[in-house]
Amino acid sequence: MSYPQNAQKATVPSGSTVSNVITIEQGFAIGLECPTHDGAGVYIQAARESGGTFKRIHHKANVGLGEWYGNTSGSVCMLPIDSAAPFCYLRVETAASQTTARDFYFLTKHWEQK
Repeated sequence: MSYPQNAQKATVPSGSTVSNVITIEQGFAIGLECPTHDGAGVYIQAARESGGTFKRIHHKANVGLGEWYGNTSGSVCMLPIDSAAPFCYLRVETAASQTTARDFYFLTKHWEQK
């Protein structure tokens, strides 16, 4: 499958729960395309520096949980992830170790300020 230039792949390796770090320019709306994966929860972690301490972003509808979607292992697209907008460095965390590598795609669109 071909992806537009505004897609960045974050891979959670087999046996792991955390993906590689991707860099997003500030001022972008962000969506996440999730594949079928092992486990129930998907989290997005953010940091203000590439080597900084990553922390979960909490979705305003799930305060205290941090999950972007709940008990399912099916694929899903999530738009927009407005809570991530101020952060440049993002990665995916899954609730369970993956039995095979899983590719998640962060999709971005530049905000036009008026």
